[in-house]
Amino acid sequence: MSNFDYLAGHEKGAREWPEGDDGKPIGYDNLGHALESAALGYAYDDPNPQIPPMKTEQQIAAREARLDFVSDVMGNYKTSDIIDSQPGVRDSLAKIAAGNIDSINYSNEPSVPQQLP
Repeated sequence: MSNFDYLAGHEKGAREWPEGDDGKPIGYDNLGHALESAALGYAYDDPNPQIPPMKTEQQIAAREARLDFVSDVMGNYKTSDIIDSQPGVRDSLAKIAAGNIDSINYSNEPSVPQQLP
Protein backbone atom coordinates (compact mmCIF):
# COMPACT_ATOMS: atom_id res chain seq x y z
CA MET A 1 0.00 0.00 0.00
CA SER A 2 1.39 3.40 -0.95
CA ASN A 3 1.76 6.23 1.56
CA PHE A 4 -1.04 8.07 -0.26
CA ASP A 5 -3.38 5.06 -0.04
CA TYR A 6 -2.53 4.62 3.61
CA LEU A 7 -3.30 8.24 4.51
CA ALA A 8 -6.12 9.13 2.12
CA GLY A 9 -7.49 5.74 1.17
CA HIS A 10 -10.70 4.17 2.23
CA GLU A 11 -9.83 0.54 1.63
CA LYS A 12 -8.90 -2.11 4.17
CA GLY A 13 -5.51 -1.32 5.68
CA ALA A 14 -5.84 2.45 5.30
CA ARG A 15 -5.14 4.59 8.33
CA GLU A 16 -7.93 4.75 10.86
CA TRP A 17 -8.14 8.37 12.00
CA PRO A 18 -8.93 9.13 15.65
CA GLU A 19 -12.41 10.37 16.53
CA GLY A 20 -13.21 13.75 18.02
CA ASP A 21 -15.73 14.49 20.73
CA ASP A 22 -18.52 14.43 18.13
CA GLY A 23 -17.63 10.89 17.04
CA LYS A 24 -16.37 12.01 13.62
CA PRO A 25 -12.80 11.31 12.54
CA ILE A 26 -10.39 14.21 12.98
CA GLY A 27 -7.25 15.08 11.08
CA TYR A 28 -8.68 15.17 7.59
CA ASP A 29 -8.43 18.96 7.42
CA ASN A 30 -4.65 18.59 7.90
CA LEU A 31 -4.54 15.83 5.29
CA GLY A 32 -6.46 18.10 2.92
CA HIS A 33 -3.96 20.91 3.49
CA ALA A 34 -1.05 18.55 2.74
CA LEU A 35 -2.74 17.28 -0.44
CA GLU A 36 -3.50 20.86 -1.48
CA SER A 37 0.10 22.01 -1.00
CA ALA A 38 1.52 19.01 -2.86
CA ALA A 39 -0.92 19.40 -5.75
CA LEU A 40 -0.59 23.16 -6.21
CA GLY A 41 3.12 23.61 -5.50
CA TYR A 42 2.80 26.19 -2.73
CA ALA A 43 1.74 26.20 0.92
CA TYR A 44 -2.01 25.93 1.48
CA ASP A 45 -1.94 28.97 3.78
CA ASP A 46 0.42 31.11 1.70
CA PRO A 47 -0.98 34.66 1.95
CA ASN A 48 0.30 35.47 -1.55
CA PRO A 49 0.43 32.21 -3.52
CA GLN A 50 2.25 32.23 -6.83
CA ILE A 51 1.94 29.71 -9.60
CA PRO A 52 5.23 27.79 -9.71
CA PRO A 53 7.37 28.79 -12.71
CA MET A 54 7.76 26.56 -15.75
CA LYS A 55 10.95 27.88 -17.31
CA THR A 56 13.30 24.94 -16.90
CA GLU A 57 12.99 21.26 -17.69
CA GLN A 58 13.05 20.52 -13.96
CA GLN A 59 10.20 22.97 -13.28
CA ILE A 60 8.16 21.50 -16.13
CA ALA A 61 8.79 17.97 -14.81
CA ALA A 62 7.67 19.08 -11.34
CA ARG A 63 4.45 20.45 -12.85
CA GLU A 64 3.82 17.17 -14.62
CA ALA A 65 4.40 15.29 -11.36
CA ARG A 66 1.91 17.57 -9.61
CA LEU A 67 -0.65 16.94 -12.36
CA ASP A 68 -0.17 13.19 -11.98
CA PHE A 69 -0.69 13.62 -8.25
CA VAL A 70 -3.88 15.62 -8.86
CA SER A 71 -5.14 12.74 -10.97
CA ASP A 72 -4.46 10.34 -8.09
CA VAL A 73 -6.21 12.64 -5.61
CA MET A 74 -9.30 13.13 -7.76
CA GLY A 75 -9.41 9.41 -8.53
CA ASN A 76 -9.38 8.65 -4.82
CA TYR A 77 -12.17 11.11 -4.02
CA LYS A 78 -14.54 10.08 -6.80
CA THR A 79 -17.81 10.00 -4.85
CA SER A 80 -19.48 12.31 -2.39
CA ASP A 81 -19.75 9.40 0.07
CA ILE A 82 -15.96 9.10 0.17
CA ILE A 83 -15.53 12.85 0.58
CA ASP A 84 -18.19 12.96 3.30
CA SER A 85 -16.46 10.12 5.16
CA GLN A 86 -13.38 12.31 5.53
CA PRO A 87 -14.70 15.53 7.09
CA GLY A 88 -12.43 18.49 6.52
CA VAL A 89 -10.98 17.46 3.16
CA ARG A 90 -13.71 18.96 0.93
CA ASP A 91 -12.41 22.57 0.96
CA SER A 92 -8.93 21.47 -0.05
CA LEU A 93 -10.30 19.30 -2.86
CA ALA A 94 -12.18 22.32 -4.20
CA LYS A 95 -9.00 24.42 -4.07
CA ILE A 96 -7.05 21.68 -5.87
CA ALA A 97 -9.67 21.52 -8.61
CA ALA A 98 -9.84 25.30 -8.95
CA GLY A 99 -6.07 25.60 -8.98
CA ASN A 100 -5.79 23.18 -11.88
CA ILE A 101 -8.48 24.60 -14.16
CA ASP A 102 -5.91 26.39 -16.32
CA SER A 103 -3.86 23.21 -16.62
CA ILE A 104 -6.95 21.46 -17.91
CA ASN A 105 -8.00 24.32 -20.18
CA TYR A 106 -4.55 24.88 -21.63
CA SER A 107 -3.28 21.33 -21.82
CA ASN A 108 -1.58 20.09 -24.95
CA GLU A 109 -4.65 20.69 -27.07
CA PRO A 110 -4.10 22.46 -30.37
CA SER A 111 -5.06 26.13 -30.22
CA VAL A 112 -6.44 26.09 -33.76
CA PRO A 113 -9.30 23.73 -34.62
CA GLN A 114 -8.23 20.96 -36.92
CA GLN A 115 -9.94 20.71 -40.29
CA LEU A 116 -11.85 17.57 -41.06
CA PRO A 117 -10.70 15.64 -44.14
